[in-house]
Amino acid sequence: MLMKKKAEQTETHENMGSTAMDDVNRAIELNPQSCEHHYHRGLLKVKNGDLQGAIDDLSKSIELCTGSGESCLLYALKHLDRSIAKREVGDLIGSLEDVNRAIEINPKLAEAYSERAYIKTLMQGNSGELKN
Repeated sequence: MLMKKKAEQTETHENMGSTAMDDVNRAIELNPQSCEHHYHRGLLKVKNGDLQGAIDDLSKSIELCTGSGESCLLYALKHLDRSIAKREVGDLIGSLEDVNRAIEINPKLAEAYSERAYIKTLMQGNSGELKN
C-alpha cells in the first residue's frame, strides 16, 4: 500500500513537471514579450536538465526586461541564474561575466559573491592560475 502511494505521488509529480512546461509554453504563446514567462521556462529547463535551453530562455528574459523598471534584485537574480547555467555547461568565462553583472546590478546579493568565488575556484583548477 505504501509503495503504491509513493508510486502515485511520483507519477503525479512527473505529470506536474510536464504540465508546468506546457503552461509556461502557452503563456509565452499568448504573451511572447513577457520577460517573466521566459524566466520561468528557463528555470524549468534547468530543473529538467536542458541547460542550453535554459540559457537561451534566461537570455531572452534579460533582453526583454532591460529598461522595464523591474526591481534590481529580480534583474540581478536573472543574471545569477544564467551564470549558474553557463557554469554547468562549462562556460566559465560567460558565467563569470554574468555573475559580475549581477553584483554590479545589486551589490548586496550575497549569493552572487559566493557563486563568483566558486567560479573563480573552478577557473583556477582548470588553468592553474586565475586571471581577473
